[in-house]
Amino acid sequence: MRNSLYTNFYESVKRYPDRVAICTEQKQLSYLELNNRVIAIATNLKNYIDDTQSAVGILLSRSPDLIASILAVNMLGISYVPLDVTMPEDRIHYIIQDSDISVLITDESNKEHFYGKTTVQIEKLCETKKSYIEPQSGKYVYRIYTSGSTGNPKGVVITNHSILNFFDGLDEAIDLKDVSRMLCLTTVSFDIFVLEAFYALHCGLSIVLTADGIESNPKMISYYIEKYCADVIQMTPSRLRMLREYDKNLTCLSKVKVLLVGGEVFPSDLLHELQNKTSAKIYNMYGPTEATVWCFIADLTESNRVHIGQPMKNVSYKLVGDTEDTGELYISGECLAEKYYNNQELTDEKFIFSSDGKVRYYKSGDFCKRNSYGELECIGRLDNQIKIRGYRVEIEEVENTICSYDSELQCICFPEGDHGLICYYVYENKLDQTELKSFLSKKLPAYMIPFKFVQITELKYTINGKIDRKFLKSHIQELTVMPENITEKVVVENPEFEKLARIFHQLNNQYNEISLNTSLQEMGINSIDFISLIVKVEDEFNIIFEDDKLDMTKFPDILSLFSYIQQQTNKTR
Repeated sequence: MRNSLYTNFYESVKRYPDRVAICTEQKQLSYLELNNRVIAIATNLKNYIDDTQSAVGILLSRSPDLIASILAVNMLGISYVPLDVTMPEDRIHYIIQDSDISVLITDESNKEHFYGKTTVQIEKLCETKKSYIEPQSGKYVYRIYTSGSTGNPKGVVITNHSILNFFDGLDEAIDLKDVSRMLCLTTVSFDIFVLEAFYALHCGLSIVLTADGIESNPKMISYYIEKYCADVIQMTPSRLRMLREYDKNLTCLSKVKVLLVGGEVFPSDLLHELQNKTSAKIYNMYGPTEATVWCFIADLTESNRVHIGQPMKNVSYKLVGDTEDTGELYISGECLAEKYYNNQELTDEKFIFSSDGKVRYYKSGDFCKRNSYGELECIGRLDNQIKIRGYRVEIEEVENTICSYDSELQCICFPEGDHGLICYYVYENKLDQTELKSFLSKKLPAYMIPFKFVQITELKYTINGKIDRKFLKSHIQELTVMPENITEKVVVENPEFEKLARIFHQLNNQYNEISLNTSLQEMGINSIDFISLIVKVEDEFNIIFEDDKLDMTKFPDILSLFSYIQQQTNKTR
């Protein structure tokens, strides 16, 4: 009986036992082999479970065991809590405590993270035992944590029923005929991982599971796509732009048949470029985590405009605003999350019922309009939630975390294009930005940490005592404090450094002078700009960046970048 993530997977095991289910650089597993691994993990894990209402945390590196562990937890009728190994330790600790997990599954490389919970290593769970476990039909499938406005992430509770309805909706909306392999690139803590892993298994496809840490490395992404002939790919627009900067003609997508784009605004110029440079079917995906991954899909393969189309199976909506064709998007149907875990107040605020009490809605916070074709278009947000490289960010969480550094510190953050956030702060003492960034790195993912900190004279407030964001956004320059003691710029006068300076100037003409002790983030360089920079540097200096260096976090400042360029240049001489 198909009533859970695991039983849905098992239907594919029966149909395609010998087909490859997962392939990685190290190994591949057939559907039958994967199922045997799931059963072994579930059999051993059962000895650690006392309460089926609890949850199991999964903190594993990317391998087939990550996917097998999730299926094993679901087989026992228990919720899983996905934890990304790259998350800051304080964030992992908070999620583990808030989600009330009873057991944490980890591996040899992460065995030091005990967090006061029962911890079991995956290597031990994979020991084979001859036994049979009857799959349990628990209600919930996962508790996944997204950015929260209070200063801490919030857990969204999703049911097995909602996941299976999501799969059925994808079956109706997407044509996956004649495809065989889906790229699984997304981190497990981002809910679109569910599509890349478990919907792929639902369809009988082979999962091309990438290694840890390559999601910002376009060379390695291209490598996986081409080597393993992935013909179904899901990506955010930011990641596609990064791929384009590395491969102008997008040749790595030449054999891709289905391209799923979502997680943030889909620029029309990117759509038209994909239409011209690929033969893939192009779908625009929309949906908040609270509506189970995606809940609207639009086939834009031959469209001259970007929209989010129509709701998926068993999903409905209404627009609440001044007219029936514009307003905040309220989503209803079988896609909705059950609740926010341990947060009834927020649940009651975001999930509401119609006046007659018959229909439950999620207030998305997205302002939308219905065009003359009956399609929905997203106009913007009604709150301070933004997307950074596809990741959902509540600006208040960033601000509250910054202010927790010192009770005297006040701040407000604004997004700056694709670069990320700029923090404007009020502080009577001298702010040690290096120390602050170190503090934040233990609490926030890297994409949530502002790339620039600017001191201002004061914050302005509304008559209701709230920070006046609208006023500050338009008057921030006149409130900015000019730094008194600017760190001395270290500029090198030699031909090689001048060539590098010219490249920065080509990227953005505001870089009239660059300094060795300036960080790339301070210059407003984001991951997409970084790839453009690398392409130009490789061409100008006739060098090749090593694979692991196609990541801007490898270069904390201009000095480290320039030193690496000199090192590679010397090799070629």
